[in-house]
Amino acid sequence: MDDLFAEVLDEGCENFKAEMVQAIKEVMNKLNAILRNDPQVLVCNTYKECFPDNLGHYETEIARLVDQLLESLLTDFREIHQKAAIHGTGHYFTVSMHDIYENCDSERPLTKGKTLHKCRTELFEAGACDPNGPFRGIPEGVEVSMIQALNQNGGVLQTTF
Repeated sequence: MDDLFAEVLDEGCENFKAEMVQAIKEVMNKLNAILRNDPQVLVCNTYKECFPDNLGHYETEIARLVDQLLESLLTDFREIHQKAAIHGTGHYFTVSMHDIYENCDSERPLTKGKTLHKCRTELFEAGACDPNGPFRGIPEGVEVSMIQALNQNGGVLQTTF
């Protein structure tokens, strides 16, 4: 799992940044072409005053905002990585194991002839090794948190423009 997060944090974010900057530049160039050929904009001299002289400034500002977005995403992704790899309060595996721990906490053997320890061990093994068990909660938690981080940080970028 650490290798996957290393790939996302090291390579994925830089690729994401490059793609985002490129996509925004393409939009700005298309907007430039549309405004340059729009007679209504040309009549009032708005295009010349607002757009070509400030295009470099816009690109610099966009690059700065994308860098801020990337830094915020990296912070969120590192936190998600910690929650996926380390046992602790609110972490994905810990949350997934809670029901199993609760189920194993019986006070007396469920069947005659078995010790309390044996019964608890069987319940624990059955719950922990179940295909729909606690390990399934890790990728689900990571996916939900990643989507939430992308939406939250993307929302901040959208409101800035």
